[in-house]
Amino acid sequence: MISPGLRDSLRLAATVTAVNGFTQITGLPFAYYASLAVLSVTVGNYGNTLELGRQRLIGTAVGAVVVFFGYRAWGQLPVVVALPLALLLARLIAGALRLSVGCFVVVMGWLSHEQQLGSWIPMRLIWTAFGILMALLSLRLFWPSRARIQQSEGLLELLVDLGQSLEAAGDGQARATQSLSRAANSWASRPATCAPRCCACATNARVLCWSSVRWPPSIPTPGCGSCSTRPVKL
Repeated sequence: MISPGLRDSLRLAATVTAVNGFTQITGLPFAYYASLAVLSVTVGNYGNTLELGRQRLIGTAVGAVVVFFGYRAWGQLPVVVALPLALLLARLIAGALRLSVGCFVVVMGWLSHEQQLGSWIPMRLIWTAFGILMALLSLRLFWPSRARIQQSEGLLELLVDLGQSLEAAGDGQARATQSLSRAANSWASRPATCAPRCCACATNARVLCWSSVRWPPSIPTPGCGSCSTRPVKL
């Protein structure tokens, strides 16, 4: 079985080879920045690679803006004065954005590409973004992380169990409601009976009543079934 360290090294080598081959086919300038981006952001898991790629892309954009405007503003100053000012400005902006990169772009642009900033900055951004995307894609294609797959499967199982529990609870509540409704209907359709002795005809007439203990004072007691005289209440 391949160890995690060897697996990460093989993945990185395969990704750099593929990126370098593609950039050579295109023939566009400054294509080596794509391979540099892959080497700088690729780590063993997807989350850290995504975070490093985000920081590198934003840092590259910040450095490009600083070197573009800084060179126009301080280009006439000596390098020992202008370059530290540009680096300080880039560091302040990167610190405000909580970034750890950006100064390298300023140094490269100021010292190596000061005469072609108009073409170098767009290509640098494009190739950096391409390298980051290829690094993220390689983590999905070459030995993808089982932890992410297991996390997705666990979340799916949790959602399925939750749906089944809610469905069972709804069915149980519906059955309980139906049982209570049937019991109430059965009790309402079965009137209670009492057998008081009629004071007029002295018969144990069966009459309907709402209570076998006492009648509510506001509801009159039913009359005798034989002589229609109100019976004595039990």
